[in-house]
Amino acid sequence: MRGMNMKKVIFAIGLLFGVSVSLYATDISQFEIKGIKINDNYSNFEEHLNCKIINTEKLNNGLKYSYSVQCDKNVFVLLNHNKKVVKVDRTISFTYMPNWDKVVSQIIHKYGKPIKRYYYEETIDLYWGDGRVVLHKDIPHIQTIYKGLLYSIYKKSKEIDVTLVNQNLLKKNKQWAKQQNAKYKNNIQKKESNLDL
Repeated sequence: MRGMNMKKVIFAIGLLFGVSVSLYATDISQFEIKGIKINDNYSNFEEHLNCKIINTEKLNNGLKYSYSVQCDKNVFVLLNHNKKVVKVDRTISFTYMPNWDKVVSQIIHKYGKPIKRYYYEETIDLYWGDGRVVLHKDIPHIQTIYKGLLYSIYKKSKEIDVTLVNQNLLKKNKQWAKQQNAKYKNNIQKKESNLDL
């Protein structure tokens, strides 16, 4: 009997732990900006959105490990060494002052209820993601997101900045580049140290 109660307790703890983990392990794969999702291949949207590579970062051996891409004038995409999306930024500008309540309502209708929402005078931030954000020091405005989608609405300037990012993928790409540079350096040292006697 005692063993059966212990199994129930372990099952309940496992169930509780599984639920709590799923709350924090946010799946951002459903989020997109102009049809571009995190981890998409560049070839999937390059022609469709009239994209072009505007900048690259290179390893010491000359290979490219990071690509900055512009699509349709107001969408900027960051790709890793495999040309997969790690970050998307878009600016939406309005000629005339829109009905901001209607704009917010449309955004929430598309993505659901945000996990974080900040209103401060002329700024509204709506955030969906893993819950970790860095707030600006002076005002309650989201400055950095880790894994998710952020809509920052600037009423005075009649603009919305949209960011979709996975910082883990950005970090992995930088680590990959660092490892490749270290390998290159080791190979050069081996060649330089090899005396032809």
